[in-house]
Amino acid sequence: AALGRPPSSAAMVAFEPAADQALTATPLSATNAAECCEGQELAEAEASLAWLSKLHEERKELLSENQRLHEAVGSAREMALQKLEKAKRERVRLQSNNRKLRELTEEARVLAKAKAEAKALQAVDKELVQ
Repeated sequence: AALGRPPSSAAMVAFEPAADQALTATPLSATNAAECCEGQELAEAEASLAWLSKLHEERKELLSENQRLHEAVGSAREMALQKLEKAKRERVRLQSNNRKLRELTEEARVLAKAKAEAKALQAVDKELVQ
């Protein structure tokens, strides 16, 4: 809620045509002029106080909203860090699994090669025995 600037006495008179007409309709004596100015100053002071009060309330609301947003950002940051740590652990686990799979694949190749060589030797042995 934008409150704008505090009302000035000129702006207040411009927005109150009845007061403006009353001032121009009656001749002002020195006492009436003093009372009028005091009244205007009082009205302006009251309007300024009301404006300051609204401004203070808006400030409190904004500070409250700011605090809520800081808490939300902190919570989101914490959740993001937890997800990041979980992703890092998962990456390490997958890297370990991939390393084990490569080792097992290599071992399977060695075993397959050894089995083929054993078969070849058995075939040679059978020929030699005959």
